Amino acid sequence: MTDRLRGMNTPLTNTADNYKKAYDALKEAEEALAKHRATLEADFALAGITRHATSDGHVVAIEEVNNRVFDIDTLRMVAPNAFDKVTALKVDTKKFDKAVASGDITHDAVGQVVSHKTHTRVTVGVAV
Repeated sequence: MTDRLRGMNTPLTNTADNYKKAYDALKEAEEALAKHRATLEADFALAGITRHATSDGHVVAIEEVNNRVFDIDTLRMVAPNAFDKVTALKVDTKKFDKAVASGDITHDAVGQVVSHKTHTRVTVGVAV
């Protein structure tokens, strides 16, 4: 069926073409962003800075971000009554915090279940 439709100019062909162009542009932009991020991180490190203004007044910043990492097996063991309330395919941090606040998960259990993973992110914002 695809071969039969190839070369036909229909509204659906135009829609498909537009999507494919946007998809290709996104992939190209993602590759360029990754390349420029690596350069940005290296140049900022060399200069000993974490933020710098762009020529149009935005600020590009590199930030350390700390995310919680949950040990699912331990959570299931130390808080079995709360496990189903706070998990889906991953732990819902808001529901987890509510379960801690309500006492369904003890602070000792939090120490056993939660660790932290730090990563960096680059943000772009308007200069203040």
